[in-house]
Amino acid sequence: MTKAMEQALMDAVTKELPEAKVERVFVTKNGTRMAGFALRRDDRELCPTFYFEKLKTAVEREGIETVAKKIAQMNSGEAPFELPVNIRDYDSVKDLLSVSAVNAELWKESLPDMPHRIICDLALICTVTIKSGSDVYNVNITNALAREWGVNGGDILKDAMANAPKVSAPVIGTLGGTMNEISGVEHTETPGVYVMTNKAKINGFASIFYPGAQNVIRAMAGECYILPSSRHEAMIVSTERGEPKELIKIVTAINRAEVSDEDFLSDNVYWFGEDGELKAYR
Repeated sequence: MTKAMEQALMDAVTKELPEAKVERVFVTKNGTRMAGFALRRDDRELCPTFYFEKLKTAVEREGIETVAKKIAQMNSGEAPFELPVNIRDYDSVKDLLSVSAVNAELWKESLPDMPHRIICDLALICTVTIKSGSDVYNVNITNALAREWGVNGGDILKDAMANAPKVSAPVIGTLGGTMNEISGVEHTETPGVYVMTNKAKINGFASIFYPGAQNVIRAMAGECYILPSSRHEAMIVSTERGEPKELIKIVTAINRAEVSDEDFLSDNVYWFGEDGELKAYR
């Protein structure tokens, strides 16, 4: 979509929703900087954010005016579309901070613009998790937003790490029990294999970094390796069940066959060293 078409679409939405301010935004989504527009009313955040790239096909097929009318219909009537917090006020969002793990190489273009911490081939980034009715929105924190808050990126990361278990508590269980919960079908237990995520089951791999998580993992699994099932959960595997080289083959095969590009984290295998820091096989 050309810049002229993008502006024409924003103008058409403004015409359909005169009570809302239509504002161009740039959002880092899954490591890619995407252009779109957000809606505001009386200085309050409105949602969702609409991405030009995702609207391109609809605009080409139906025309700008029709797409603008549909967007207006989505945000009319009694259906709530306001975020319940002011994203630009740190005090409003501090208790909603959490962390997410991403692949550092895939996110290398975005990370310089975000508070983050590199751990092996991973990066921990900060998010704000906002619940509005049955919807959940995860907003990645950028340096620009940190500057608007007037808060140092390192302090935001520290607050996010401490607050993450409150946003979505860590959950660890046996592989069989986890599969039973997901499928509703009884699965045979696999001794020495566990799954760790968080209560929301979103960005749950990062739960291995929560305060006290290492002690919980060791208490349940003993000496173990950590396999990135996806960004949303970690497989905890006893060292008695295989060597890193063989486990990497398993992780890679599962990633290629079952994990979407959006949810992919890494093909690596990890463990916590005696110093408490995460180690990687490669």
